[in-house]
Amino acid sequence: MNRFVKQNMLLIIVMGVSTVIILSLIVYSVIVYFQMSQCISETEDLRKKISTLINASPAPVEGNKPLIDQDIQLYTNLNKTISSPIGRPYQKAADRFVEVLMGVKKGESVEEARKKFVEEYNNSVGKFDNRQAEQAIELRKLERKYARTLDPALRAFKKIVEPLTLEPDLDSDTIEFAFFTIGIPRKMQGEREPGKQFMVYCRKYQDKIRQMLGPKMRPEADALGFSFLGDASASTSVSTPSPEGGENQTAVAGPFRRDDIPRIARLWDIVGDICRRINSVDGLKSLNFFRIRGIANGAYENVFSSQGNYITSHYSFEVIAPLKDIRALAEAFAYDPAVGRFYIVRSVFIYAPETEIAAARQLLTPAVTTEAESDKKDQPTPVRRRGRRGAVVEEEPQNNAEKDKQKELQAKWREEFEKREKSLPFYQRSGYGDVKLGGVTDFRAVFDVEYVERTGLY
Repeated sequence: MNRFVKQNMLLIIVMGVSTVIILSLIVYSVIVYFQMSQCISETEDLRKKISTLINASPAPVEGNKPLIDQDIQLYTNLNKTISSPIGRPYQKAADRFVEVLMGVKKGESVEEARKKFVEEYNNSVGKFDNRQAEQAIELRKLERKYARTLDPALRAFKKIVEPLTLEPDLDSDTIEFAFFTIGIPRKMQGEREPGKQFMVYCRKYQDKIRQMLGPKMRPEADALGFSFLGDASASTSVSTPSPEGGENQTAVAGPFRRDDIPRIARLWDIVGDICRRINSVDGLKSLNFFRIRGIANGAYENVFSSQGNYITSHYSFEVIAPLKDIRALAEAFAYDPAVGRFYIVRSVFIYAPETEIAAARQLLTPAVTTEAESDKKDQPTPVRRRGRRGAVVEEEPQNNAEKDKQKELQAKWREEFEKREKSLPFYQRSGYGDVKLGGVTDFRAVFDVEYVERTGLY
């Protein structure tokens, strides 16, 4: 044994070292295996937690809640700032009217004061929409209640609103228009004959727009989309108690239904603004027609349509103007937050005049045809005489020598002209720069426009 050890000492040392290394590696593998198993288990637990958090409602940590609330408030305020003016061009004037009328102090809510006054109005004047006598009495009571602040409020309101509207008679209709801007439907409140008075209002508005547009307004556009105007046969009567309080008596409402008065008053306000934008383009030659979409059989229920949180109304009109002014008119409907009127130009169809179309056809006509027709015109007209057997064609005698000389001179002139033209730069040759197509500057343009406003405004 000792002899074996002595003879194989190196082998034994190597085997011993190898055994130690193998044992160490086995131990290390076991340790790594347990660590790996633990990681796999923790990973599965984390996956389950992540899946649970994804499916569950957000549950932010307490430290982030104030920051999240702050961001929500920031974006809410920004959204309100951007969207609140849409369709509300008289907001500043209306707020000022409420401030002075209700005596709103610093720090108090103008909106709450407005709601309070509108509720008070609805509980008094608004209850008698179909009874003019009682309504007039309640309106006078309300005016006496706010006698101290009403006149200053109306003056402050008129000062702000006058440059923003085409309202035809602000001096006499200021209170009604102010009520309209704070959310009270316009129904000619307190008038003895509301239908008749509203018809007078409509004609005043029409006359003011006609005077503004002047000769640009064609007779076809005179009604401005209101088909009833000027049509006496469309007049109808609606059942309304008389001012004296009698029952089952009728009063003429005019050529429209009584329920349509608030809608039509709202439409006049929008039509007036559209016409003012049309008039702002100096190069506009004429307004050919103007139509309000959604009018059916003289009723106006479908003029305003709801789309989510907004209400839209649709208008079409045709103008004649140069292309640059047609572009300027499209740009005139761009949104201005300071004004608050929001339009969408759905389409603009541009039509060339008939003279332009004729020029295009002439330009596209082959030159060969023109030359053939020219040669045909140059040919002498045959002389016809009657003979025993019918008409006999006999050509008029011509001086052939003179005719040949003319052709020779023309050919020589054409040759010299072509030679001279070829010697010049192309931009100096005759006919360079002449307008072959597009020389007419005025075009017909049909605009399709939508007006957008937020729900619950007026």
